[in-house]
Amino acid sequence: MGDKNVEEQLAELVAKVAELEAAAGGAAVTNTMFAETFYYLTIPLMIIIHAGFLAYEMGASRLRTCCHRV
Repeated sequence: MGDKNVEEQLAELVAKVAELEAAAGGAAVTNTMFAETFYYLTIPLMIIIHAGFLAYEMGASRLRTCCHRV
């Protein structure tokens, strides 16, 4: 490492980065597809969870109001 000058070290570093970017090209597509699939599955799940909470609150409040009238 000490016998190489800065330009040679920089050239090697650029070559390694280019090699890693070329090797990770397919992984980037896979990560993007995974992220999109994750969001397409979790957004409807979150809506269903919220609808469930709303339905529970409506039922609980109606039951509470109905049973506690004087």
